[in-house]
Amino acid sequence: VVAHSARRRAGASRRGAMAQRGRYSRVPTEDVGAGAPVGGGVASARAELIAAEEEAARRRSARAKQRAAREGPKDARRKLVERISAKLHAIFWVALAGFVAYRTDFFAVAWADARVSRFWFDIALICCGINAALAGYLLVYLPYIARITLSWNVYCPRVIPTMTGVGAALFVTLTFALWPVWGLLTLPIIALMFMGFTFSLFLVPMPC
Repeated sequence: VVAHSARRRAGASRRGAMAQRGRYSRVPTEDVGAGAPVGGGVASARAELIAAEEEAARRRSARAKQRAAREGPKDARRKLVERISAKLHAIFWVALAGFVAYRTDFFAVAWADARVSRFWFDIALICCGINAALAGYLLVYLPYIARITLSWNVYCPRVIPTMTGVGAALFVTLTFALWPVWGLLTLPIIALMFMGFTFSLFLVPMPC
């Protein structure tokens, strides 16, 4: 009897040891954090953000269609009036900037007048080229070539702050460059030219 009970205890201990080995053998021993980023990293997070924004855009579009169907032609007329008002404001500022540029002979003076500070003017040209390239990226490449329907703040959130900073640098350097020509009038002249350029973007046709 004693021998039988000893054999039973020995068998139970062997089975327990085998169960322990089987349980620990299923635990992965690789260092998952040594190489690949957890959860797909930044790329997967951005993909999830873009997918969420696309879904939100589809929902907004569906709600807008439902709201338009409920509100009918009265709301359509109101939106048409708002669009026409925005276009008229844009045309006013663009025309005013064009008038100022014509009366001051702005571009000829900036290019040929010997009083212009060429150092600051060259920096202003670089800033203008950077902003023109970024504006073409937002207004032409994304909607017409890449067919991107996401908002700029989601797809390329750094472009607008970059354009703002470069635009401020352009205003300052252009003021320094043209100050010897017009003096205190340089500030309102350049401000009007900036307003005309900004509102000219409202006249660019955008895809629906």
